[in-house]
Amino acid sequence: MKWRANAYEADLLQVIDVRRLAWPTKTEIEDADESGYFVGNCAYQDLVGLSAQHLSTVLKIERAIVERFMAADDINAAAEAFDDERLEADSPEDELFGLDVGVASAVVAVSALGGIPVASCNAGGFGGLHQAQQPYVAAFLPVDHGPKFERLAVAAAVGVVVGDDGLVRVYGRSDLDLMRFAELALAAMKDVEVQASV
Repeated sequence: MKWRANAYEADLLQVIDVRRLAWPTKTEIEDADESGYFVGNCAYQDLVGLSAQHLSTVLKIERAIVERFMAADDINAAAEAFDDERLEADSPEDELFGLDVGVASAVVAVSALGGIPVASCNAGGFGGLHQAQQPYVAAFLPVDHGPKFERLAVAAAVGVVVGDDGLVRVYGRSDLDLMRFAELALAAMKDVEVQASV
């Protein structure tokens, strides 16, 4: 089966109530690093402190993979082939840090913008079975980053809300929405770098 763009039913909410944002303790972070379990994710990996350079690299690789998937005669076979290629990857970026295609760059963007990514899923938009209802990234976010994330969400036409657990969730209503969010985040980071150098 060829790849087809999916549309996911979800209200487009773009509000971050900073009063509801949670932040983990140092002990919780250390325990998560050791156990691989964090806020409901039993396959947690520490992706804190990634940079704009990481994001640029992952976006380039992810775009190429998405183009390959779109051109494939069988999206599931293409996804399985990429999963096999991950085992041979030369760097974490080459295998998208083990993250789902379609959300990997958004996870890196959240990290590069100061968040702590906790969970993500592409909702099966690029093959395979996934549990999420729509593509998303969930993360801890510093309170002072709330307005910046809101502006990026509005510009990228993606949703962003704070859950009852205090995590911010950035989500899309199509398979490519979160890549657009990541692209705009990278552009914003580059603008800041240019302004800082002037």
